[in-house]
Amino acid sequence: MAEHEVDFLASDAFFKWKGMVKNAEESVVVFTPFFNHTLLTLLGNAQSSALSLTVITNFSPEVLLQAPQQLRAIKSLLRAGVDVRHIDGLHAKTLWVDGQVVATGSQNFTANGRRAKECTVFSCDHKSSKFLSELRAWIDESTRVDEGLVDYILSCVDQAARKYRALLREFDEDFHFLTEDYINSLKRERISRMRTVEASSPYRPADGVLHAWLEEKEFEYEYARTLVADGDMTRWLKVDAGVQRLVEFDRLVMRPVLLAQSGRMAFARVGKERITYVRYSVQRVDKFVPYRDRFFKIDVSFPKKDLEQRNVIINLTCSGCAELELQILFFPGVAKLFSTKISGFRSNIAGPRSDFEHWIDERFGTQSALMNLLALSLSPFQYKHLRLDDKNAEDFFGTDLYQLSLLNWEGFPLIVANL
Repeated sequence: MAEHEVDFLASDAFFKWKGMVKNAEESVVVFTPFFNHTLLTLLGNAQSSALSLTVITNFSPEVLLQAPQQLRAIKSLLRAGVDVRHIDGLHAKTLWVDGQVVATGSQNFTANGRRAKECTVFSCDHKSSKFLSELRAWIDESTRVDEGLVDYILSCVDQAARKYRALLREFDEDFHFLTEDYINSLKRERISRMRTVEASSPYRPADGVLHAWLEEKEFEYEYARTLVADGDMTRWLKVDAGVQRLVEFDRLVMRPVLLAQSGRMAFARVGKERITYVRYSVQRVDKFVPYRDRFFKIDVSFPKKDLEQRNVIINLTCSGCAELELQILFFPGVAKLFSTKISGFRSNIAGPRSDFEHWIDERFGTQSALMNLLALSLSPFQYKHLRLDDKNAEDFFGTDLYQLSLLNWEGFPLIVANL
C-alpha cells in the first residue's frame, strides 16, 4: 500500500492479509480473540526467517469452550516459534505489520470468518498515532502463554467442550422454537383481529364466498400465473342501516391489498375475476400533504420483510425544503408509527427545525392522524395507461388458496386475502 493510503473491504480479507504478511520485513502482530489453523496458514506466508511473529489473544474459558480447536491451533503456533500471548477483554481483530501497516475490522482469523459478512479497513503510516500507541500498550500488558499449560488443558478440555456444545445445541433448538412461537403468536393475534374487523364489515361478495388462487393462463405472447377468483371481485353487497344494495366497482383500478397472515401489502390491479399486476411502490402525484405555504409529495412503498415492525413506508418530499420518512405498522383499525427520519432539512425554507418536529408530532403523532395519512396515501387510483402486459401477481400471492373479503376502511374498500 502507498503511504497515507486507506482501503475499505466488505468481503474476505484473507488474500490482502496474505500480501501484508508476505511483504513484511520486520514484524507481524495479530490481535484476535478467535482463530484456528487459518491463522497458521496466513503466518506461513512470512518470507523472512528473522521475522518476529506475535499473536495476542484472549486465553480464557469462555473463548476456548466456544472454540476448543483454538487450543490445538495455539499448540501449533507455539511449536512453530510464534510468540502467543494473553490479554483480558480482547475483542479486536487486527493485523499489524512492520510497526505501521494495519488491517483492522470484524473478521476473525478463522475459516468461518472467511465465509461471513465482514468489513476490514487497511491503512499505512501510523508511526506516531495514538492508535498504535494503544496497540503497543496492549502488547506490554499481555503475558506469554505457557505451552505446558496448553498441553494440560488439552488433556482435560474435551469433556467440558462436549457439554458446552450439547448445551449450545439445546439452546439453539429452544431459540428457534421461541422465535417461531413468537412470530406465530403475532400472526394469531393479527388473524383474530382481522376476523373481528371482517365480521363488522358491511361488504359481502355478491356471488357468495369468494375464493382466489394462482392459475396459469395463456396471454397473447406469453404464459403467466395470475390470481383467479371464483366470483366477481368488482361486485359486492353492502348492508347499510339494514338495507342491502349492490355496489359495483370500476374494473382495473389499483386497490390496496393486505395478506392477512403476513401483513404484507401492495397495490393490485383488480379485474372482474383476475388480478394480474401488483405494485410495491407508488408516487401519488394526485395527493399532497400541506405544510405552511408548501406541499409535501407522497411516495408509498411496501416492504417485503420485517413486517412485524412496519409494512407501509411513506416518504414525504418537499423540494428544497425537507424529506420525511414515516415507517408505519398498519392493520385495519390499527396504525403504529415505528420510526421517523428527517433528511435534507433547510431551515431557511422550512423554518426552525423545532417547529417542523412539532408539526410532525401534531400531524402524525396520534393513531387517528396516521389513519388519515394512510387513507390519503392508500386510496385507490387508476393509471392512464393500464399496462396490461405487466403480470407479476405470482410474486405477491405465492401458491396459496385465499378467501377474499372487503373492508370498509376510512371510506374506501380494502381487499384482504386470508388463507
